[in-house]
Amino acid sequence: MSFSIRNRNKMLCCAFKNIVNNTFGPSFLSVLDFHIKRKTGFDFFESILRVPDRAYYALLDFFKGEIGCLLMWEILIKKICKDRLEAHAQAILILESLKRGDCKAINIFLSNLLK
Repeated sequence: MSFSIRNRNKMLCCAFKNIVNNTFGPSFLSVLDFHIKRKTGFDFFESILRVPDRAYYALLDFFKGEIGCLLMWEILIKKICKDRLEAHAQAILILESLKRGDCKAINIFLSNLLK
């Protein structure tokens, strides 16, 4: 992995953790990281990039269903795009992407963080 890709991933990780902390508070991310790490071996950010399908099922277990996962992503996306309908549509795309085991929708969301 080249230096620029590693540097970009660090910037994305910081931006992502910052928006999660500002939205839900720092204790939420700590608890989420703990539970996701137990199931996947990676923290929340790493798991959605490295093992998205396992991250999806760990999120389902954490939120006790898909509705909680959907709402979490919708709230995070609304912080960036401000459009409720667009946030809902992107949240569904992210969940479907994680379920399939790819992270295309996640990468689109993360690239919007750096804008």
